[in-house]
Amino acid sequence: MKKLVLCMTFVLGFAVVVQAQCETDKLLEKVLLVQFAEEADIDAYDMAEFLSGYAQYRDAMDMMEKNLADARSGLEAAIAAGDSTAISSKMRAMMAADKAIFDAKQAAVSEASMLLDSAAAAKLALIVADLPKAKKALQDSLLPKAPCAMPAAACAAPAADAAAVPVAATATPEEEVMAAVNDIIAAIKAGEVEKVLGFISEDFYQPQVGDKEAVKEYAKMGKDMGYLDDVPATIKQYEAELSLEDTEVELKDGEATVYPIDAITNQGSATVELVLKKEADGTWRIIGGDAYGI
Repeated sequence: MKKLVLCMTFVLGFAVVVQAQCETDKLLEKVLLVQFAEEADIDAYDMAEFLSGYAQYRDAMDMMEKNLADARSGLEAAIAAGDSTAISSKMRAMMAADKAIFDAKQAAVSEASMLLDSAAAAKLALIVADLPKAKKALQDSLLPKAPCAMPAAACAAPAADAAAVPVAATATPEEEVMAAVNDIIAAIKAGEVEKVLGFISEDFYQPQVGDKEAVKEYAKMGKDMGYLDDVPATIKQYEAELSLEDTEVELKDGEATVYPIDAITNQGSATVELVLKKEADGTWRIIGGDAYGI
């Protein structure tokens, strides 16, 4: 999964990270359940029953959560319109949808408790009560902390707004690098895959991805999977944002390390590090990097 996301990051940036994050979230939930079942010492026969029951619960919960979201939107619209009659009915609908979710969680834990001892049942109740928190804790335990690529003083100091750096004829190397990064982001937001590929050096290499040819193959895969059909629409759907607020540039041995670039969506977030090098034509191109939080 991380290899795919990394490669897509270098191809079209974070529109694909957004969708891959959704798949990662589903995978985390499955890992969480299997991990719980193993810790609860559920045998193979009961494990199959437990996971099958949870799959049914998850399908039902998805529908109920959608109903709650729709009810909440309806109530907000009624409030905005000042319709007192609609407000009362929409509020009852939202409360009913919320109660249905609570009741479903209670029933799921009660049913699963037939396979568990009291301590395991209590732990499952805590997981079900706040599933996003449990998945975040699992993710944090599986993934390493992203290292700061800057010197210690730079890591501690507040960063300048890199996106606001003007590019002039006498631009510093740091400003040139940030101008290139902003151009890359603009191409990503527009879904201009070929332009993004043009910012990837022929010398590109990333251990979990490979060389530029591998990146091109993943770009083709992204097209085949439909991730590139309408990148701006995907970005809007997932409320994706690329933040350079804390981004710094470190120059060393002719290479520029740019970190952190924060990709924030309504499905989660990731932090990206890019390494660029100025080539013979004067263009700073990506030669490597990494992604954290995936």
